[in-house]
Formats: sequence, structure tokens, C-alpha cells
Amino acid sequence: MSPVHDIHIRGLPFHASGQDIANFFHPIMPLKISIEYSADAGGATGEAVVRFLTHEDAVAAMAKNRCHTQHGYLELYLNSSPESK
Repeated sequence: MSPVHDIHIRGLPFHASGQDIANFFHPIMPLKISIEYSADAGGATGEAVVRFLTHEDAVAAMAKNRCHTQHGYLELYLNSSPESK
């Protein structure tokens, strides 16, 4: 099983798109962006999971934790560990 290098984001504006999230992390390129939606209402929850290619990319992206945007700040939670050699 391949290691996973994810960051969970909280505090997104409900109208945020995958492109908005990719722009936030620029110049680090996400591998996949999954915006979470409410099962009840179907609207965005303000949370997302962003996958990166390497642990190093995910750690570098964590530098954006609590960075302010025009809508407040985003909380980032790392879910990644270095690959064993």
C-alpha cells in the first residue's frame, strides 16, 4: 500500500473551488483535491482533503497553516509520514 500524504483543511469559504485551493498552495502542486459536502444539505462543509505527491510537499504546504485569506484563516492538519527506506 502506498503512503498517503494528505492535509485536511478547515475554514474554507463555502464557495471555494478546487482551483482556489490549488492557488492557495501555489507553488506546491496538489495531486488531488477533495472538497467535502454535507450528506444532509448537499452543500460544502468548509472542509477539504488535499493530497500531495510526497511527504516533503505536504510538510512544505503546512507553512500555510493559519494563513489569512479574505474570508479569515485556514486551519491545516497534516496526515502524512515519511516513507520508510
